Amino acid sequence: MAGLRSTSSRVQTRVARRAFTLIDLLTTIAVITVLIGILLPSLGTLRETARRTVCRSNIRQIGFGIASYADERKGLIPSSIFKADSSSRRESELQEMMTLRLDTMDMQGRGVVSAWDGLGLLHEGEYLRGPKVYYCPSHTGLHPFSRYAPVWGDRNSQEIVCNYQYRGSGPDGSRYLFRMEPLKAALVSDGMRSARDFSHVVGANILRADLSAEWYPDPSRFVSGILKNGVDDASPAESRDVDQAWRHLDISRPN
Repeated sequence: MAGLRSTSSRVQTRVARRAFTLIDLLTTIAVITVLIGILLPSLGTLRETARRTVCRSNIRQIGFGIASYADERKGLIPSSIFKADSSSRRESELQEMMTLRLDTMDMQGRGVVSAWDGLGLLHEGEYLRGPKVYYCPSHTGLHPFSRYAPVWGDRNSQEIVCNYQYRGSGPDGSRYLFRMEPLKAALVSDGMRSARDFSHVVGANILRADLSAEWYPDPSRFVSGILKNGVDDASPAESRDVDQAWRHLDISRPN
């Protein structure tokens, strides 16, 4: 019996030694917390990288749509009511170049032939079929796809706004795709109606006039800084600021 008690005592001692103390538990929790803190930023970076890739794919598809549209019209790219010729250009409306479809109730007296406008003409002409191609997954502003999804198939002419800014011409004023100078001028970019529409903040995916799609890094946030006065729909960026942003994207090339 004494031997059994001795054996039982040794087993209990081993079990007691294997048990976690409160200090062990707190230490483990602290280590896990530190690891999560280290990994979370990396996971966030990976998610944003994936969203940038989807955004660049959207930009590239828009470029294919513009090229197909222009091929059937002797090189002429989609027109926009907000980008009139130099004699009647509405400078105050340049920031509206994210608009795809007009609310014709608001466009009375402007001679609107089609409710679709700008890049929206690519959808109307079935050059681009999927509505989501017009929306950046990194967008945090006032124009997410979910806001307009119910009216894409609506026959009533309600306004639809996308997440991409359309220039409507080259910096030289030409609307003929293959005559634009310089060839590396920016033609489509992240939205620039306001700083919140510039989806990636520290850069942008850009479609250039030669139809190349590329990432423009802007870690100093120069472009979003230009647009900072337009923080919402009630106070959009000034058209001169949008023009300045385009000029900056024209000359800025990735390393």
